[in-house]
Amino acid sequence: CLAFDNTSQIVITGSDDYVIKVWSLKEYSLMKTYFIHKNVITDISIDPTNNYFASSSHDFTIGFFSLINGTL
Repeated sequence: CLAFDNTSQIVITGSDDYVIKVWSLKEYSLMKTYFIHKNVITDISIDPTNNYFASSSHDFTIGFFSLINGTL
């Protein structure tokens, strides 16, 4: 799954390898990688202010992340 921020400068991907990646489309580079889920990532959603995003997984967990400082 993937989600674009409101400015279309950041894309966040989640996959069946359980990894979430935050990409800069402006610089074509990987900004951050997260390994918090233990099963397939099913959805990524970015809040309207572009400050946070959330992920869900088949491991029955939800992760909340800051796009400002990269913390979980």
